[in-house]
Amino acid sequence: MARSAEQIERDYALSIETSDPSWDTVQGPIKDLFTVPLSGITALTEEQAENLRKLFSLNFDETITEDEARRALNNFGSRPGEGSRSSHTQYFMRFTRPRENIVIPQGTLVSNLTGTLLYRTTQTVTMLVTQADSYWNASRKAYEVAVRVEADGIGPEYALPAYRVQRILTGIIGIDATENRTKSSQGLPTETVEQQSRRLKNTMTGLNLNTQGGISKRILDTLPNQVDLVQVVTPADPEFKRTQLKPSIDIYVLGTDEQIVTETIVAVSGQTHIVPKRQPVMAVTSVTINNSVGVDFELVKDTSHETGNSTIAQDTILLEHPLSMNDTVEYTYTYNKVLNDVNNLVFSDAAESLFQTDYLIKEFNFVEPLITIEMKVLASYSFEEVALAVREQIEAYLNQPTSRERVSPAEIRDMINEHVSGIQNLRITRFRRNTGSLSNVEALILGLDELTRYVEENVDIKAVR
Repeated sequence: MARSAEQIERDYALSIETSDPSWDTVQGPIKDLFTVPLSGITALTEEQAENLRKLFSLNFDETITEDEARRALNNFGSRPGEGSRSSHTQYFMRFTRPRENIVIPQGTLVSNLTGTLLYRTTQTVTMLVTQADSYWNASRKAYEVAVRVEADGIGPEYALPAYRVQRILTGIIGIDATENRTKSSQGLPTETVEQQSRRLKNTMTGLNLNTQGGISKRILDTLPNQVDLVQVVTPADPEFKRTQLKPSIDIYVLGTDEQIVTETIVAVSGQTHIVPKRQPVMAVTSVTINNSVGVDFELVKDTSHETGNSTIAQDTILLEHPLSMNDTVEYTYTYNKVLNDVNNLVFSDAAESLFQTDYLIKEFNFVEPLITIEMKVLASYSFEEVALAVREQIEAYLNQPTSRERVSPAEIRDMINEHVSGIQNLRITRFRRNTGSLSNVEALILGLDELTRYVEENVDIKAVR
């Protein structure tokens, strides 16, 4: 470990005093001209040497800079994750019938009301005066065109709710108002140096492609921002549920990139269900028939062990009333794009995989523990503040992107007592799975395909007087 300048100065002084006790190292020329100036130069040299030592070890994350991490990733054919931009459909409206073509140029800027979050159109769209009736929206009493916009910056703060982007910053003749009617997709932040270092460590431990570790590394290298954890499940594992027709592997991915999609189908007579093209489906926003009539519907999730929560899931929109022949049905839904990205970007060419293995990309299954804590706090502390701190510790622990074999109530109790002040007495009276538990207090045994997740309603903290 590198020494500080003060430590080096003391060592120099001690060495001189040992050689000749008559020399004064506390004051005078030896201190002013030798030990103090030289100790600073030596400390800098030792620090540089220590940094080099760490850079050539698996402790390089303690000293690596952003530029060094970028260059190291380049050596392994990878690069830092640059994040992604939020996007949504923006509607540009005119309240009177147009008398000439109205052009929305590519690069037109819109923003939220405060002007702090900017979005720009990704294409040029024209409202043709000769087809004015086709732009009429009776519900909004306006002529309108829809244009895709993309956030001007990178990060999650651009994922604004519906009707928050209503300001036009680029002047457009003939347009009276603008609005977004759906939430923007979730943008992702750039990869931090710490995250880059973790990927470098995995790379340097000798993982090979077409192995369990190599599959995880390949996914994390391709989508470093979007994916937090990868777990490979083989037919030898009890969590593997599919019937094998050829070599098969299930790959569980932790990561969410909500994307909004609008699709259109032409119905057959009596049709009551629709299976969206992109799976798995997170939520369905709307279903309309013939561009005017909204209908009641229900999202029915695929709960099968074989395909549920995967890229080949059969999540279905169930309609309350049957459709008529040739009805045009437009439906808008949100799906998890991360799973599709893994499938398309990492395993796009099945011929390259070992033995042409069938890879199925799936979401993790989440265990949401039911926890009840009885707690007595010291008189000088507020129970509400201590209880909030306890909740924050439980939430941080359960939401870690970590695959665990088991979680015990004793482990949770010890963690709370170690990190939260003001607790006089704490007792866990309930700690179990939200489904399938055998007793009120038991350790959670987790499968390879399971992670824990905090749900506020499942955690109850009671005061004991």
